[in-house]
Amino acid sequence: MNKRKKEFPAIPFDEALARLLQTDPKELKEEFAADILQKRQATEKRIADVRKELKDGARPRKGRFRL
Repeated sequence: MNKRKKEFPAIPFDEALARLLQTDPKELKEEFAADILQKRQATEKRIADVRKELKDGARPRKGRFRL
């Protein structure tokens, strides 16, 4: 499987450090928690879809069957 890496624009080190120092730790905590929750929900949905395909005899409704 070929995944593309995200390219982010480079910012100067001093600007990045200034942004980090201005960030509220509570905001970071909430952002990480929201990201983890979103990834968990996507994973649970994928697992449910695969289980349903396996229960149906591994006959996919759309496209190829993959685990």
